[in-house]
Amino acid sequence: MHRQLILFKTKSSLLIFVFIMIVSNLASGCSLVIQPADSTPIPPAPTYPKHLNPVDLVNVTFTVLIPAPLPDGEKLAVDILDEVSGLPLNINRHELEMLDETHYQTSISVALGSDIKYRYVRLGSSIYTEVNVAGTSVRYRMVHAVRGLETEDIITAWPDQPYAGTTGRLYGTVSSNVDQMPLPDTLIIAGGYQTFTDMYGKFAIEEIPVGVHNLVAYSIDGSYQTFQQGARIMENMATPADIKMSPLPLVTVTFIVTPPADAVGAPVRLAGNFCQLGNTFADLSGGVNTLASRMPVLSKLDDGRLMIKLQLHAGNDLRYKYTLGDGFWNSEQSLNGSLNPRQLIIPAEDVVIEDKIETWRAKGADPVLIQVTVPESTPESDSVSIQFNPHVWMEPIPMWPMGGNQWLYLLFSPLDQSDLLSYRFCRNDQCSLAYDKDSFNDPYLLDYGIQDSYQHSVSMWHNWIPTDIPTNVVAADIPKREETFVTGIEFLPKYHPSYQSRYSIVFDELISVGSNWIVLTPTWKLNDQAALPLLQPVPGISPLTHDMMEMIDLAQTAGLQVVLYPQIDFGDKYDVWWLKASKDDIWWQEWYSEYERFLLSYAKLADVAGVERLIIGGDQILPSLPGDYLLNGSDALAPAIAEKAWIETLQNVNTAYQGQILWALTYSDGFNTKPVFVDMIDAFYVQFNTKLIDGVYTSNLQGLEENLNNILDTDILDLKSNFNKAIMIGISYPSADGAAQACVVLDNGTCIDTVSLSPDDPLLNEVSIDLQVQVDLYNALCKAIIERDWIDGIISRGFFPPVKLMDASSSLNGKPAMDVLWYWYSGLK
Repeated sequence: MHRQLILFKTKSSLLIFVFIMIVSNLASGCSLVIQPADSTPIPPAPTYPKHLNPVDLVNVTFTVLIPAPLPDGEKLAVDILDEVSGLPLNINRHELEMLDETHYQTSISVALGSDIKYRYVRLGSSIYTEVNVAGTSVRYRMVHAVRGLETEDIITAWPDQPYAGTTGRLYGTVSSNVDQMPLPDTLIIAGGYQTFTDMYGKFAIEEIPVGVHNLVAYSIDGSYQTFQQGARIMENMATPADIKMSPLPLVTVTFIVTPPADAVGAPVRLAGNFCQLGNTFADLSGGVNTLASRMPVLSKLDDGRLMIKLQLHAGNDLRYKYTLGDGFWNSEQSLNGSLNPRQLIIPAEDVVIEDKIETWRAKGADPVLIQVTVPESTPESDSVSIQFNPHVWMEPIPMWPMGGNQWLYLLFSPLDQSDLLSYRFCRNDQCSLAYDKDSFNDPYLLDYGIQDSYQHSVSMWHNWIPTDIPTNVVAADIPKREETFVTGIEFLPKYHPSYQSRYSIVFDELISVGSNWIVLTPTWKLNDQAALPLLQPVPGISPLTHDMMEMIDLAQTAGLQVVLYPQIDFGDKYDVWWLKASKDDIWWQEWYSEYERFLLSYAKLADVAGVERLIIGGDQILPSLPGDYLLNGSDALAPAIAEKAWIETLQNVNTAYQGQILWALTYSDGFNTKPVFVDMIDAFYVQFNTKLIDGVYTSNLQGLEENLNNILDTDILDLKSNFNKAIMIGISYPSADGAAQACVVLDNGTCIDTVSLSPDDPLLNEVSIDLQVQVDLYNALCKAIIERDWIDGIISRGFFPPVKLMDASSSLNGKPAMDVLWYWYSGLK
């Protein structure tokens, strides 16, 4: 049973005191622990190293060159940014003094060793934030504060003044100065651009304005000392940078904090500027950078204080705050209303830091209680989130479970009586897909000052309508197969940092349905603003290396064999990109170089993480194969060097990676491409999404099975006979009208390819859901594939891990077809 005592104050009475008691009884499955008890003895009073107090302050001088004199009446300022609260949400602005028409300067006093994140703005009738050559806003520059530091910056352009100068290129490698090992996930900042290093420590930045720029290399987990030096960019030249970073020793930092007597028992998290404290280094919704689901939770001591021990790296600039939400919502406040995070230059020895939270409350404001009751059909493993919209929808915040399908959130800050705050509910932080239908279409309004308590009920979740679809299998007996037979799941190549907290649950569920393989599909983004092909990981849409390593470890711990299938994020459609690309000789050389760097980075990651298989190929890269065609049938114009380039790439991958390599090729009314370089691969991954019936599907499995058997015993068997390689078949059919025809029919009669459908595809809003056709297709496909002993495995593609949906996509997560998969997969064990 769950118990809770909630005491409220009126506007003129006692302080709010919310005491949440949750009785842990995991065996009966009736509770979740909001605040874990901790009987750890209270540590002795801390002994602070002398250099912690007082802080050693230094002056940092900012000198900046602007592209043109400012218009009359305008001023120039530097914005010091707070990445814990959110880059645009807690700005400390300093106006600069004019030295001449194009040079400005100011000095700021900061703690020695600070890492300052900043950018420049023009102040006038409008506020203009500096932009780079492509016209994209500068996320932030960085400078590491040392004595006597004078940093000189060049502003590239403004939104109303595009760049008209010349540019160059910066590339390089980051490694440890101790063992020379490459350092992946290092943030590189130069000339208003940011990028991350790959597994070999390599990086590249295109189109940097000519001049000298401050180049900074920053360790996102704090394990290395921040590096900075000047980098001279020459016109149409490539500037190399061989960066050596110094490792920092680990120390134990114990945080003990005295909280206010508000919301006692609610989860208190530690938000910070490093990745292990919830910083995603991505521009998330509403400008925040931290996610509550990725922050550590403090434990409760016997005397009511809270504690957490962290392994951090000495010498780092740690910015942190305590929070009942994320770095912005419900984070601790000073009594004067300041949102500024705390700062600690981490000492060289273990230390205990004692803090006191002044208040959770916005200045002069009382908190607001929001409660919601959700449907009993809500999956047991789900969490419920609340999403706020002060002017734009922000990242969702996990609510607090109260038992009995009830969830609570006590909103302390920010609260502004001059604004109406809207909010809505969703599942697992996925507020664009798994939302409360009522509040999504008509968000609730928080009218502060009029009402301080709100109670709601979710009548129906979008994309979640539990239904009884018959899942009778088409065979009573399952053929006997070897233990090595693959029963796999392939994740959809979509990513958001909020997914990370769901992987442990999902991997356990996949084991329970009999899966033995998990195919992970990390992506790099294609920079379509660069003149030449440029591939790079982009936080927020690409899992960085530390995310991938955690994901792989969780899967392996659950008992799954991990396979990596790296993908390129082309933005809209890859076929459109290939059609528009210039494809001259220089372009092709850069394409093959970038694609090889992309593959080699994941080959190294797979090797380091003990991943036994790597998949390459697929439709995305067909036009770069010798003699292939674009999807519209025109010649791809692959250059004469295509075959040589591919052979060298595969040779290099085989050298870097000792596991098996699978070649992905699509079967859709035949193979889209002929297998190439067969002697350099170990197996085929056939991506199967062909039409299986003609006309309207009416659950007539006989005709479907006849067509399927014919395809398997001709074209697919020929592939096996001709090359004598293991064959795994990946299947991807949506739960939508027209799936059996490999064509999803929109309301206007248009037919679209089933493979293009993912849960966030806007076309899904125009598609008729048909859960039964997906059940029938998986029944037929599993039976046909498993009973052929020359096929080595079956993999369900397009799985969307963060939330169960009953939509028209190919994902099986939460759908009746998952029961069919369980029957066949578990029956083989």
